[in-house]
Amino acid sequence: MSPTFRKNERLTAPQVMEKLFSEGQSVKQYPFRLHWYSGPEVTQPFQVALSVPKRKVNRAVRRNRIKRKMREAYRLHKEEWLGQVQEPTAAMIVYLDSEDRPLEELERKICVLFEAFLQQQAEREK
Repeated sequence: MSPTFRKNERLTAPQVMEKLFSEGQSVKQYPFRLHWYSGPEVTQPFQVALSVPKRKVNRAVRRNRIKRKMREAYRLHKEEWLGQVQEPTAAMIVYLDSEDRPLEELERKICVLFEAFLQQQAEREK
């Protein structure tokens, strides 16, 4: 799999997002929270959406910069863990901090977040 972030990998379906928050599970690894849902509504192996709350980061310029860094960190490291996902999954990564962090730190934290997600998903499968 190439290190890109294609349109079909992005979570955009409103009904899946609704299920994600109503029936899904979450894992938290500061400064991120990952909400995830596996079900018949999810069509791709893994779809993801990114969010930076306006309540935490007021300026749109800063929110967009953080989302750009989150997208880049996800794109660079998704190959390491994507093959370990057992079933089609939809996920939303929410940024919890109010400060902008360097890309290198976000890369480390997103890797730790997905390790925790894989562990939680494996426990659920048992």
